[in-house]
Amino acid sequence: MDHKLITPCDLPQGLIYLASPYSHPDPDVRAYRARMAAQATTALIRQGLVVHSPIAHSVGLLQLTGVDLGHEFAAWERQDLGIIAAAASVVVLMLPGWERSVGIRRELGFARRRGLMPFYLDPKTMDVSTELEVAA
Repeated sequence: MDHKLITPCDLPQGLIYLASPYSHPDPDVRAYRARMAAQATTALIRQGLVVHSPIAHSVGLLQLTGVDLGHEFAAWERQDLGIIAAAASVVVLMLPGWERSVGIRRELGFARRRGLMPFYLDPKTMDVSTELEVAA
């Protein structure tokens, strides 16, 4: 997949929904994914953007309250899609496994039906890119 590098200023103004994989049977993988989502959220906020990360949000709730509301997308779907409905853009944090994530597929499908073009965030460089149409 080809991507064109953009600056954060090129993102639509308003709320950014940061989609990232989370569900995994290994708790260490979930912890890594949550940590990376929090780091990406922080990096984008430091650039002056308004960002919501459902992973950082939900893991924070678990850590602060001890209430486990679930690790699978089905447990969070209503919350996540409701926030995407209010978002100006969706940015996908491209952690290992993001292409196979059921949650990200559902989130991107919902976003596209609402006319939102997804953007992609490289977790190593924190560069944001947009998918280019590939000529058939």
